[in-house]
Amino acid sequence: MAVDAAGDSLAELAHQRGRLQIEANLSVTVEGRVFAVDGRGDRVVVQAPSVAACLVVLQQGSGFVAELANFLDAAGVTLEVRTGDAVLAVVGAEANAGRLTAALVSEAVEVRAGGVLAGLLRLR
Repeated sequence: MAVDAAGDSLAELAHQRGRLQIEANLSVTVEGRVFAVDGRGDRVVVQAPSVAACLVVLQQGSGFVAELANFLDAAGVTLEVRTGDAVLAVVGAEANAGRLTAALVSEAVEVRAGGVLAGLLRLR
């Protein structure tokens, strides 16, 4: 698949030249829900409209999260998923996965229970 080849190429480039640097400012719409994506250097922040919107994305991309997490980790990039000020998850280089998340998904995925709870309590 072309996406896999592109991912492999980016991973190889990151290994050859050191950390991958990202500059991005865009919006992505999934199932009618808009996610804001902002990338600066080795950190990407995804602002989700709600926890429910994140669950929709996870259902559509089953298996993709582990691949993405491992790719980001290898490239030295951290992706932070937020809703409002609450950090729901950290994926990639700076993730500190708990035992359950590491066993079920990847060691490069950290789910922050307090952030998920705060996100669930938001009225949206």
